[in-house]
Amino acid sequence: MGEEQLAEVRNEKLGFVFQDFMLLDGLSVFENICLPQIIANKPIKAMEIKAKNLCDLFGINNIANKYPAEISGGEMPNLIGLSLSLAVQAAQENGYEQIWVRFVTPDDGAEEEKVQRQNPPATLQTSGDTRVELWVNRSYLGDYAADIAINLDIDQEEQPVVVTAQMSNGAEVVLYETTLGVGKQQPISFTGYLRSEGEYTCIVYVGGTEVRRFTNAFMER
Repeated sequence: MGEEQLAEVRNEKLGFVFQDFMLLDGLSVFENICLPQIIANKPIKAMEIKAKNLCDLFGINNIANKYPAEISGGEMPNLIGLSLSLAVQAAQENGYEQIWVRFVTPDDGAEEEKVQRQNPPATLQTSGDTRVELWVNRSYLGDYAADIAINLDIDQEEQPVVVTAQMSNGAEVVLYETTLGVGKQQPISFTGYLRSEGEYTCIVYVGGTEVRRFTNAFMER
């Protein structure tokens, strides 16, 4: 196999996972993601769509337009097995500002309120702007509920939609998740449950990007 063929295989068929960012300093994060497709002479529109989808997938839309020098690096701590409060505290102490919490039904014998899974995984080199996602054992969601109804416009291709409620410690509990296709004023309605009564800031994300905030009262049912 000649050098050109080898280069094509490396570019098209192989992937590498580095311990560091390995980004070009003169390009933004988004432009760095596009770079392999630029080298491969891919169409610009398709390239940008693929890069955006990757940003959505890894939850890095908030740093997509930043340059490497603007991103602080660090090692993701191991949060599995910690209580929810300690896991949130540990993540925040390591510089992570956005934390999503998903509650899952625990397996037989599993401890309540303990982190079952995390993303990014422990020891991965990440930036403080990376969204941390925790899956936490919880048998019941709570006695305080709010009926939430919103309409959303999806302008380009199918998008994941997430609605969260912000806790007093800054973490966000995921109340609802779905996927919407292209369309105007598409209705979403659901009942969210929490363990404490009160007014909560609810945040709507489309494709990983915040699009709306509103306040909702969670009352005992």
